[in-house]
Amino acid sequence: MNILFLDDSLVRTKKFRSNWPFAIIVHTSDDAISKLASNTNWDYVFLDHDLGGEIYVDSSREDCGMTVVRWIVEHKPQIGTIIVHSLNAPARESMVSDLRNAGFTTHSVPYTNLYDSDIISILE
Repeated sequence: MNILFLDDSLVRTKKFRSNWPFAIIVHTSDDAISKLASNTNWDYVFLDHDLGGEIYVDSSREDCGMTVVRWIVEHKPQIGTIIVHSLNAPARESMVSDLRNAGFTTHSVPYTNLYDSDIISILE
């Protein structure tokens, strides 16, 4: 199973890695795009919006999760399911909307709810 997890928090990435040790974890939008471009068969992609230790980042910036969404929408890589887990609710919903409008199966699941049993069962 190919899983990509974009998040800048070391605490979050450590927790995610403890549950799915085979996941590829990246911390920047550039690294996420590089990984998405190198493998066309992603089962799950998890996206955060606010990166670099910042909060409520403007979605027009080039260093946030929305940058990855714009790339995905333009290049249409093979992705089974995208889960947007940002705690920035307005940005998360905008990302989900853009991805769904482009035809991707996408879920809005704030990180605080990411380990609910129904989400965990999807990945097992």
